[in-house]
Amino acid sequence: MSKVSRQSEDTTSPTADSVLLGSYIVDMEVRVRVMLVPKWIPRQIVLTGQTLEILSGNKLKYAFNTAYCTTQILEPLENGPNFPFQLLEHEKVKVTLNAPTASARDEFISHLEKSLVEPGWQPQQKDTLESFISVATAINEKKATESKLNIPSSGVTIDQVQKHLREMKEVYDIVAAMSNVESLYEYLLMLDKDYTKGVQGNFA
Repeated sequence: MSKVSRQSEDTTSPTADSVLLGSYIVDMEVRVRVMLVPKWIPRQIVLTGQTLEILSGNKLKYAFNTAYCTTQILEPLENGPNFPFQLLEHEKVKVTLNAPTASARDEFISHLEKSLVEPGWQPQQKDTLESFISVATAINEKKATESKLNIPSSGVTIDQVQKHLREMKEVYDIVAAMSNVESLYEYLLMLDKDYTKGVQGNFA
């Protein structure tokens, strides 16, 4: 599962090489028929406004307009996909997908529903904390369904985590040495003042 927002100035029709500004991109499995046998194939799903593209690598496999689509969550399949759902148009199935986790499925459906209400809607980039938490959530959800985890990187580096912990310890050490509540209040006001001025580097 991976989610990013690509940017491009290309405003032509959707293709595998042209992803418009504000695309929501996620890795899922797509149900297809191979020699009349249904199979689940890993694909990249790209939602741009009210257009959904299904890519295999850089090759566009399928695309359709989602303006009249609804979603239907399916029951987990025995020895199969755990989070399947369908996109339907006038009650006819357009595509059947399987998300890696329940939160990934719910997030995709949420993005789709927002784009249906507002065609020009664009996904918002997650900040570092949201990305970090989303990966932890995905890991916890995955543990219950499979032993091999295929979780994307949050983009948070080891250095960033260590820096954050050092900043936490510095604040806790300062607070622990304070003799009264007034000193603590004065210190917190100073941190708040720095924060409102955009000063970086304090744990608060």
